[in-house]
Amino acid sequence: DLVAPGAYINTTDVESKYNIMSGTSYAAPHVSGAAALLLEKHPELDINMIKAILMTTSDPVFDAYGDNISIHETGAGRLNITKAYEAEIAILPPSFVVSVSPHEPSAEVRFEMYHLSKGVDTNSKDLGVFFDGPDFVKFAHVFDNDANALYVRVWVPEHADDEKKFEGNDTDYLAYGEYEGRITLDYHNAKYTVPFLIYYTSGTVRADAIPDTKDDTISGLLRFDVKHTDGWEFAKIKVINSITEETVTVTGTPDNIHEADLEIRKDGTYWIDASIMSGGISHAAYDTIQIGHGAKRGHTSAYDNNVQESDWIEYGAEHEGGAFAPFESVPVRQIIIISVIVSAIGIVGIVFQIRTSKGAAHVVERSDQVDKMDGWHP
Repeated sequence: DLVAPGAYINTTDVESKYNIMSGTSYAAPHVSGAAALLLEKHPELDINMIKAILMTTSDPVFDAYGDNISIHETGAGRLNITKAYEAEIAILPPSFVVSVSPHEPSAEVRFEMYHLSKGVDTNSKDLGVFFDGPDFVKFAHVFDNDANALYVRVWVPEHADDEKKFEGNDTDYLAYGEYEGRITLDYHNAKYTVPFLIYYTSGTVRADAIPDTKDDTISGLLRFDVKHTDGWEFAKIKVINSITEETVTVTGTPDNIHEADLEIRKDGTYWIDASIMSGGISHAAYDTIQIGHGAKRGHTSAYDNNVQESDWIEYGAEHEGGAFAPFESVPVRQIIIISVIVSAIGIVGIVFQIRTSKGAAHVVERSDQVDKMDGWHP
């Protein structure tokens, strides 16, 4: 979610001396200290608001060439205590992930805007919204003054899955994959940044909660709907609790996927991570769902608050392109497992080679003796 100063820190050492040190032992106190300062100024803040303020006021992190480092490596950015302390609003959620596909080309996210001065509402006239993301993704936003909420809509133009050239740029092709970007909110000359990931996938997994009114201890049943542009044969679906990271895996085929209902016993947000087999190739698909009595799937739609279609402000027609290149995730756990296996095979190979070499030495020695015998021909 966040990085903080932790390298080359001038800190105390033994015998009343100072020393330059590095590590998370120095980054963590920066974050703890920033949280303490926020609580001192705003004792009413909860942990979600503290986290949101620290993330959205952080500074972008650049590499040696001046390019933004991936969200996967730096999260929202580098902690800036001064900007966090002077923040006027808290934005929830401080980051988000959406998944779009040819079957579901759009997604909508709702942001709660909390003004840190009691009795003051955020006014849309004071709020500027700017998007920086992949070229082929379109954005629009609308602010609901009554609900003090910002709605953001993300969608992919029709026929994007055909990999057609976009806006006449010969180098830009639409492709399935993972993309990242940022939303910048300008409020009273202060900037708040919300990073996001967009999964554009050929397959779609949708999880819907079926309420269970008979048992108050059960939040509901989770039912899955799987689609793919070329049809599919098999799906493996992981359901992950966003807080505890407890994971349950279900599998299914087109004939029995609706029999793979999963019982959910804890309210909260759940991540859906699916592998869809189509034509012998595995395709990834994702979803997010909130479970609980009265909870709605995903984020509350703007239409639930009587926001009109004409109120949406589209962004993208004059957009010259984002600063972030497509980023493909690295399967770290799989790489580690493969590395261990390869290393084990290598060690076995070396041992076998040593033993074989010793045997070969004896073979060569005896072969020389045999060559001296009569009757042998080249």
